[in-house]
Amino acid sequence: GAGREDLLAAAQAQVTLSPVSLSFGAVPSGSGHTRQLPIAPTNVTSAWQTYGLAISGGSAGVSYGLSTSSVKVAPGESATVTVTMAASQGVSSGGKQAALEVSTTGPVAHAVLYTQVK
Repeated sequence: GAGREDLLAAAQAQVTLSPVSLSFGAVPSGSGHTRQLPIAPTNVTSAWQTYGLAISGGSAGVSYGLSTSSVKVAPGESATVTVTMAASQGVSSGGKQAALEVSTTGPVAHAVLYTQVK
């Protein structure tokens, strides 16, 4: 993007996400479609970490949910979390997005969630 990089924050990262964003692809507006994709937070610290997970933002007619609201991850290890996208039948066409927020005592990472309704 056109934004600035926060190199200090990157060097002090507590978690990485793989993939860094999730695209649920194109769904027909009349389908009432649901899709699921995995995302993996990896603990890049030297101690066990418990990460809180939440969805923020969103668009009318498309909702996103998580298989769990927190994960406890050993140093150097990953956990798999399932993100579910549900498009309501008849939702208006266009791009719909939200964000997956990962936190410990404060926000530490986020991933964009995106769906294109046709």
